[in-house]
Amino acid sequence: MLCGPSSIEIPTFCLYLWQKVIKKLTFSYSCPHFLWHFASIIVSLRPLFLDETIFTPQKDMEEKEYLDKYEQNLIVELLKVCTQQGKLEGQLLPSPDLDDKWEEVAQPYMGDAIKEIAKYPTVALGWMMYLGMAIAHYWDIDWELYGKIPNLYEYIRDKRGFDCMDEYVRETVLGFSPKAKPADGQAMNEYDAMEELVRMLSTICLTQIRREQIEPQSPMAFRVYLRSIHALYLVGASLELYRLGYKMTA
Repeated sequence: MLCGPSSIEIPTFCLYLWQKVIKKLTFSYSCPHFLWHFASIIVSLRPLFLDETIFTPQKDMEEKEYLDKYEQNLIVELLKVCTQQGKLEGQLLPSPDLDDKWEEVAQPYMGDAIKEIAKYPTVALGWMMYLGMAIAHYWDIDWELYGKIPNLYEYIRDKRGFDCMDEYVRETVLGFSPKAKPADGQAMNEYDAMEELVRMLSTICLTQIRREQIEPQSPMAFRVYLRSIHALYLVGASLELYRLGYKMTA
């Protein structure tokens, strides 16, 4: 049973943004225009504070069905690409331990990613794939150790910062050398090939979001973004589990 994103409370997340992000930016006088833009985003999220039925059993079932269908369709499209490239076999590789980590890592991740959405939307989406890969890798090598780390996202991000998290995961966690020669018959080495795959899947995800024609910065836009990065998290984790030799059993 997958742990979906519905357990994340949006008012709690907005409070997190205030405590962890806005307070710090307030004292960064070198970026007043950025601060003004970011503040406008938070103001646009004001309805989220007022909607006490968000992600609760009382919410209209039609909306939940819409979000479930959206996420499932997105996963199908992402799996098609991964399967075509020989990275998966048409399905996710579920892991209850990784599912249980979702809520813990998603909230602080969004606190960082929301700042990138306007200028770098594929980064705000794709970096969640790297997070899924890294956590899956840690699960394989020593979950007794890594599973006890209070927040694996912050642990990974703080190694080089959010902007360079992709490079850190590929090079240090997964062990891909940026200077390695491509394998026989391959156009790119593993380091570059993974970067290209994440870019491709993030673009597919962004295209799908835009096709939904949802009002920007609305509560529904937030929910669709949350479902999108959840799908990318699951696919990223499955990619690494598959690379490590795990397969679905009957």
